[in-house]
Amino acid sequence: MSPSRNPTPRPRRVAGQARRASDSPAVVEEAQLTQVPSESGASRDQVSEAPAEPQVVEPDESPGTEPEPELEPELEDPPPARRTTVALVLAIVLLVAAALLEAAYLWGPLADDPKVSAARPVVTSEAQHRSVVDAAAQAAVTFSGRSYETYDEQVDKATATMTDSFAEEYRQTTDQVREDWIEQQTIVVAELEAQAVITASDKQVEALVFLTQFIERKGAQAAVTPYRLKVTMVETDQGWLVSDVESA
Repeated sequence: MSPSRNPTPRPRRVAGQARRASDSPAVVEEAQLTQVPSESGASRDQVSEAPAEPQVVEPDESPGTEPEPELEPELEDPPPARRTTVALVLAIVLLVAAALLEAAYLWGPLADDPKVSAARPVVTSEAQHRSVVDAAAQAAVTFSGRSYETYDEQVDKATATMTDSFAEEYRQTTDQVREDWIEQQTIVVAELEAQAVITASDKQVEALVFLTQFIERKGAQAAVTPYRLKVTMVETDQGWLVSDVESA
């Protein structure tokens, strides 16, 4: 009986792997395996490989891709003391602006622009038109009252508050009634009740004057008559004078 021969095992082919021409049935290169002990003490085969280089992931900078905007930090609300200070500063700025605007209308570059209209009948300062309205009221008291004893003197005093043209009209009226006034011993006293501004500009002021007349005549009962006058005042070289009077 011939001695038994141990046949050399042939290497297996992996599906899809082409057989190399250098591989012969008798020569097979075996991969060297490294025994790595596991935690349980058993060994497992690992193929020793070279350590892989770390890969760096670069951001995508393809055209058309915009970077995401950075979020701004939220601003905290200012403390109450700071808010109060800001409010006071704004109020002061508004008051100063209003004062400058009024000054521009009264004395500055806008002084000639404002004109009296139905929407804006008064374009002067309160101090300015109030003084003119007071002068109109006093003039109305003067030319509305006369006495038969001092008739001429009172007419002269009344015309001193008027423009030349209106004084001439006033004298014509008083001259027409002078004889009857003296003959009936008429005394008229006018008392001022109130006054107000109607329109006002830097050249003309219209005032509304409320009067009460006390009338006495010889042989007649005394009478009390309330009435109103619209007195127009104009600025002249001699000051503010009465230019017209109408019953209101």
